Amino acid sequence: MRTSYHPRRSRVLIAGAACLALATLGPVPPAAAAPPTLKVTNDQLVFLSGAVQLTVTTSAASVDWTLSSATGAAVSSGTQAATAGAAVITLNSTSVGYYRLDVETNSTEVATASGSLVVIPALPVAQRGSVFGVGAHTPAGYQAGQLTTLQRVGFGSVRLDAPWNDIEKSAGVYTFPPTVDAAVAAVKAVGGRPLIIAAKNNLLYNSNHTPTSAADLAAFGDYAEAVVDHYGEDDVDLEIYNEYMYANTGSCGTTPACFQTMIDAVDDAVSADHPQTPLAAAGIQSGTSNTVDLTVLDATITHEYVYPAAPEAEFPADMNTFVSTIRSKPGGDLGLWLTEYGWPTPHVEGVASADAVSEDAQADYLVRGGVFALAAGLDRIWFYDLVDDGYDPRSNGVPVYEKENHFGLMRLPAGGFGGITPKPALLTQAIMIRQLAGKPYYARSATDPTTYAYRFGAGTSNTRVLWSTAGGSVDVHVTGTLTVTDRFGATHTATPTGGVVRIALSGHPQYVTGTITGVTQA
Repeated sequence: MRTSYHPRRSRVLIAGAACLALATLGPVPPAAAAPPTLKVTNDQLVFLSGAVQLTVTTSAASVDWTLSSATGAAVSSGTQAATAGAAVITLNSTSVGYYRLDVETNSTEVATASGSLVVIPALPVAQRGSVFGVGAHTPAGYQAGQLTTLQRVGFGSVRLDAPWNDIEKSAGVYTFPPTVDAAVAAVKAVGGRPLIIAAKNNLLYNSNHTPTSAADLAAFGDYAEAVVDHYGEDDVDLEIYNEYMYANTGSCGTTPACFQTMIDAVDDAVSADHPQTPLAAAGIQSGTSNTVDLTVLDATITHEYVYPAAPEAEFPADMNTFVSTIRSKPGGDLGLWLTEYGWPTPHVEGVASADAVSEDAQADYLVRGGVFALAAGLDRIWFYDLVDDGYDPRSNGVPVYEKENHFGLMRLPAGGFGGITPKPALLTQAIMIRQLAGKPYYARSATDPTTYAYRFGAGTSNTRVLWSTAGGSVDVHVTGTLTVTDRFGATHTATPTGGVVRIALSGHPQYVTGTITGVTQA
């Protein structure tokens, strides 16, 4: 009996232990759900007036979105269902302006994406090919978005590198990067004129240092001619080197005499076969009045960087000195080009830098500096540059600010946006082109030293660019109504009282257009 009893008791104890274990552990929890995915996939966020569409990929069933103005005020919002992992957000009747878009998933665990977009008017054909340009690099990673941006903004010129090292990898054999080819074609397609930089060094010559010997300089000249042959002698301008007299790695030095040997080599190679191709180069050695032989050039160039100061600090004086120095030299009646000017903006994560200005300030300074250059007598200007050059390195997980990465009018992809996104300066540049293209500089109105009123257009109907570094107002004397446009493109019509419209000023430039007879201090 005892023998038959013990096995039953053992089974009961074992079963009880199993029940106790299960009771202690509780039910097995379900596997954790994967966090939702979310990405705005447009390759760039510059739109022409009309319907704006943004494409979104997400694992959520739907997304919520909010569009805010430059001041942070909500403009519109909504919910968009996703189908097969994708949603399209359509913003109907969005006015010209600068906006922020915030998107988040409708899910327990929320994924977010935040970025900017701009809406600009289409550029009339008559305003293509203006004096306003931009510098651009041509990385393949965001090329499609960059080319669309160039075309929609409508720059009159785009300054592009055609690196010698990339083009001549075997002596005398020239192969051109498809990214540069595509950029040149895109600029030409909308009536712009590329400025191609022949630069800088080559592994095949002088151990990848700036060419110095006669043979190496001749090779550089042959490469420059190949650039013109490839891109079209009538369709491009050619810039010789970049900042030679500021810094180069050759043994000759940075003097005008050293640079002249390179200019002559390019002139010998290019001008004989392509005399109609304009040649441009820096003309003045930095910090001196010493110049190269200007008679062999069609244009001479300068760069101007005054960051973090506002342009009023040095721009007018520097531009006037450049113009007067060049005009006083033999051959000084050539074109005058400002091929680089700009201000770096802060890191997106707020890393401090003594060199940076706010994105809002960059937007104002672009216009104000450009006006100063044109008023001094420069023929063409290029902002530097279109897109931020790179992501900052990190040290112990913290980004280290490098100003060279932050001069762009567009930011690199970040914040859940897969394409390049505009800074406010991209919009102020687009509005400046639309307000001033085809209108030559005429004169500055007599106002106090902190008030700036510049006239563009010699006809009866003209445009004035207005701003002040100290506030205040001006009276615009006008026959008929006055069209007032702010820096972001918002426009209204003002009716004069006694032939006068009073305009309140700030550091934000604005444009007034009409039959304007004068501007006086209020």
